[in-house]
Amino acid sequence: MVIKTIARTLGLSRNTVRKYLHGEAEPPRYPVQAPRPVNPDPFKAYLQERIEAVQSHWIPATGCCARSRLKAMLAASASLNLPGAVQAPTP
Repeated sequence: MVIKTIARTLGLSRNTVRKYLHGEAEPPRYPVQAPRPVNPDPFKAYLQERIEAVQSHWIPATGCCARSRLKAMLAASASLNLPGAVQAPTP
């Protein structure tokens, strides 16, 4: 195979292919790092505070789906100019 074809197939430069073909390149060797322990205890109070701050804005999936369906129905009825139609609230 021609170097150009190999390079194109592998998505490498021709110089890189030449280097590997001539045996001049060694695969990179990275040092093995020990896994770091993760201890969330120092952040537990902060995380709990953040969860409680946004919890009032959570909507269950069933409520969210029903809410969006209701908005769509309100928008459709408002566009038809039906008596008693109201505008859908915009966020």
